[in-house]
Amino acid sequence: MSENYPIGIQSFEKLIETKSIYVDKTPHIYALIQKEGINNYFLSRPRRFGKSLLISTLKCIFEGKKNLFQGLYIYDKIDWQPYPVIHLSMSDINFVDLGLKEGLMRAILNIAHREQVAFPEKPQSSPLRELLFLLYQKYQRKVVILIDEYDKPIIHGLEDGNFEAAEMNRDILKNFYAGLKDTDEYLRFLFITGVSKFARVSIFSDLNHLIDLTLAEDYSTICGYSQAEMEHYFPEGITKLAQRSGLTRERCLERVKEWYDGFSWDGENFLYNPFSTLQLFNSSQFSNYWFATGTPTFLVKMITEQNEYLLENIKVRPKIFETFNLQQLDYKSLLLQTGYLAIKGRVMTEGTVDYYIVSFPNQEVKESFNEMLLDGYVNLPHYDAGISIYDIRDAFLQNDLDSVKQIIQTMFHALPAELFEKKDKDGKSKPVGENFYHAIIYLIFNLLGVKMHAEVAIKGGIIDALVETAEHVYLFEFKKDQSPELAIEQIKTNQYFGKYLLSNKIIHLVGVRFSLAERGIDAEKDWVEIIFQP
Repeated sequence: MSENYPIGIQSFEKLIETKSIYVDKTPHIYALIQKEGINNYFLSRPRRFGKSLLISTLKCIFEGKKNLFQGLYIYDKIDWQPYPVIHLSMSDINFVDLGLKEGLMRAILNIAHREQVAFPEKPQSSPLRELLFLLYQKYQRKVVILIDEYDKPIIHGLEDGNFEAAEMNRDILKNFYAGLKDTDEYLRFLFITGVSKFARVSIFSDLNHLIDLTLAEDYSTICGYSQAEMEHYFPEGITKLAQRSGLTRERCLERVKEWYDGFSWDGENFLYNPFSTLQLFNSSQFSNYWFATGTPTFLVKMITEQNEYLLENIKVRPKIFETFNLQQLDYKSLLLQTGYLAIKGRVMTEGTVDYYIVSFPNQEVKESFNEMLLDGYVNLPHYDAGISIYDIRDAFLQNDLDSVKQIIQTMFHALPAELFEKKDKDGKSKPVGENFYHAIIYLIFNLLGVKMHAEVAIKGGIIDALVETAEHVYLFEFKKDQSPELAIEQIKTNQYFGKYLLSNKIIHLVGVRFSLAERGIDAEKDWVEIIFQP
């Protein structure tokens, strides 16, 4: 029987009924729902990471639908007594057309109608609190509340660049959720998910004992697929992908790991994005799946305005997850929370995290985000800017540096003149700095698909860019309005070539000058290349 991949299915009940693959997360769920005392939880995970399926699974458990869980861990672990459930997904509320207040009220009224409870025209408390009490009175049982994508109305405002709408929606949500204050005696279980944590503190400040699971080690794998889960649940998909790709099973697994693994919230457990993994095995083709589901334009704009482009192996303090607001957004925090960066490690002192090391989770995210960032810097689609990443890659593979020069020169000449000037705080224009040129070169080289590194740290200093092919190594040093010969001398003085002396590869030292006056690079006079002779 062929594997049935639940692409786009966020309903646990539908997933089971269609006999689709379900990676069993009920051990984590069992551990949560069996805890004594207050069970109020919050979990932040990126989009397309299984949050909605987790909420749907919880809903089926608390509704007592035992038959759906046959063969799963939790099947014989609980008593399966049903509870009244309030399930709200902010993605399903038409807040754009109706307005958030009206959308929330309609969602509450729909649940009241379905549960056949009389919701008052003028409730004495907030709508959510009123519904909670009505269900408690009807069933004489504590109520379960499941809220999915709590921050969707805020994120929507940010993506549109409408900070006023984001703030207004944040305040509306704060008042809406405040209705749950002091309701613990009526609540059996509360679980809230979202993409971001940045609004959590202010929105849920009235909720006591809301336990944040986002960085909790015990629940770091509650969403996403571990390596063991991926190999256990998708054997047929792995075999088919290996055959179609002409790879051994071992090499196929290595490539899958390079492309889709690497998401982590503790620096120890690394996970595959479920959406990309399902798409991969369904199509049996390596491609970009997750990034294509959304375009983080507000993030790209923020990063390019700050002239940042080095987003790998960054050190961040733990407070980055909590200490900013909508008017003081930190792009690194947003990138972490939205899944474009992942925790790769952590440095601890006596049990306390000093800082995290964060980087792109995998090749899929890195390649796609760099592509978006390049577009953000040049403000033109690739084809209009004359950029041909494939042509540059092929030129390097053929060891044709002259073609590399011409393609990059064409790219810079295609850029609008205004990109070479930046306005200061007083609104006065000034030439862009060296970082602008470095960013574009760095992003292009990172998209080549060959063994390429930018800003490589070695004993002698920092190599601006390094491209390595089967027979050649190219060491690049870029200078703004300084001679390319000076760049060559810097490579020699710092001995950037040292680690390649025994490689039997031809070592090319390449000095490149960025010209402010000519807005770019002249392939004839701004490049100097020499073959290194030990």
